[in-house]
Amino acid sequence: MLDFFLSFHVWLQYSLVALFFAASLSICRWLARKLHELTVKLEHFVISPWIGLLEKFHFFFSFYFMLMSLILAASAPVILQELRLEHQLLNSLTSRILWAFALFTVCITLSSAVSVISARFERNIRLPVKGLSQAVKIIIWIVTGILALSALLNKDPAYLIGGLTALSAVLLLVFQSSILGLVSGFQLVLNDLVRVGDWIVMPGQNADGEITDILLTTVRVRNWDNTVVNIPANTFISNSFANWREMSDSGGRRIKRAINIDMKTVRFLDNDDIERLKKIRLLQNYLKKKQEELREANRNADQFNITRITNLGTFRQYILEYLHENEFVSNKFTCMVRQLAPTPEGLPMEIYCFCADTRWVNYENVQSDIFDHLLAIISEFDLKVFQRIGND
Repeated sequence: MLDFFLSFHVWLQYSLVALFFAASLSICRWLARKLHELTVKLEHFVISPWIGLLEKFHFFFSFYFMLMSLILAASAPVILQELRLEHQLLNSLTSRILWAFALFTVCITLSSAVSVISARFERNIRLPVKGLSQAVKIIIWIVTGILALSALLNKDPAYLIGGLTALSAVLLLVFQSSILGLVSGFQLVLNDLVRVGDWIVMPGQNADGEITDILLTTVRVRNWDNTVVNIPANTFISNSFANWREMSDSGGRRIKRAINIDMKTVRFLDNDDIERLKKIRLLQNYLKKKQEELREANRNADQFNITRITNLGTFRQYILEYLHENEFVSNKFTCMVRQLAPTPEGLPMEIYCFCADTRWVNYENVQSDIFDHLLAIISEFDLKVFQRIGND
């Protein structure tokens, strides 16, 4: 009976100790929250992009709670000694549990700090910051797990690491996708294949949109229809894809489109036609120069070998002059108007130039304005656009 009473007395003592430390942790959490609230009030006096990120990822609360937990773990032996508890095994176990808990609060705080740094620099540097931050977090949690387990078992961390080497093959098998994704992410960066914000097209993955995230094992693409595609990072190494970044950086986006001319309307211009077309400012110099050249070329020619001006050639020159004067057409790149091979649908007159504004909506507006004008003015040259009607 005496032994039972003594045993019950010991367990009662340690139950009270456990309640004491549980209450202490609750007090630590309450103090951390109050310090966090005080810090938030002081933030209004500091203007820095870091402050908002630190608050967003709960760094302040994690940091204060970590400090409280470390203080409690460090003072646990002193508290237990003052309580004069004689059961050394339970004393040691209680202290080790508190240290393991404190280590996990350190891990959470470090992970929060990594998230803050990742969010701050992910748009400013070329590295896959999110993927790297995820890799760092994994390392932090693995190291914390080893240290916490060594604290609970009262073993040297090197002892546990030595035991993990036997499981290395299993770990490689479990984390093979993460390792492959991380290596692929570094290859993407070293070769500068993709960046956040790039417009890519990968038909095999149904991807046609902007890269929003480069994660540890995947690249996230938001398509133009607002669907999201998650593509394994190694897919970018093993498969082909189109990246429109160079187009955006070059300052010019290509316009390559043709107007099909009805070949029945192609003819020579007579003097009246030439005088009428001279009223168009863009053609004045061209027609004057062309008349002088033809006068010289036809000086000794007979009526069968005479060279004349065509309405199609004049229209082609008009398009070229119009493009050269258009402020939205870049003069840094090739600009030409050419005839393609005739087809049953008419004679294609292709416009090949580059829009100076690479933004999609603006580019489409510039392209549409150019062809609106050309389709409207083509009748001035007595030309018609080919258009199939019915079954003809």
